[in-house]
Amino acid sequence: VSAFVDVPLIAFRQAGCRNLDARTLTALAAAEPRFIETAFLLARDEIGRQKLDEADADYDRAYAWRPRWPFLTLSIGNVAMTGEEFEKAERMYGETLAADPRASDALIGRVKALTYLGNAVAAIAVTDQLLGERWHVGDARYWRALNENQLSRYDEAGDDVEEAWKMLINA
Repeated sequence: VSAFVDVPLIAFRQAGCRNLDARTLTALAAAEPRFIETAFLLARDEIGRQKLDEADADYDRAYAWRPRWPFLTLSIGNVAMTGEEFEKAERMYGETLAADPRASDALIGRVKALTYLGNAVAAIAVTDQLLGERWHVGDARYWRALNENQLSRYDEAGDDVEEAWKMLINA
């Protein structure tokens, strides 16, 4: 093993496993540009340190390299939602779903983005998909009720509020 201690791939694996070593990953990315996935790992570290602008820039670098990576597009969508960039979030959740149509976290993220964009009809359609899959049922009922209320469908909204109340046990 000692003969391989200076091999860049070994350094990458050590820096990216368990406790992320951002300093080593940054140095590795500078010395070995072929390890572009370091941008993804660095972005994850930056999110943990609440540096969303830096994370967004690193995610953009990773996206330029591998745009059809569902976990990456989901992560970009989540950062965009946090930054209230709802159009970008909806687009990234859509790309995630294009690669994995049943990705439940992308579906609920898309519902939220569509809701904030004022597209209640589309948001309800996505909640129906979540309910059909039996994923995030309480959340789906909550968001569907919110969107039904926006469309003045008060009876349906009331029914969904009652169902959400039964299923959501949180603050």
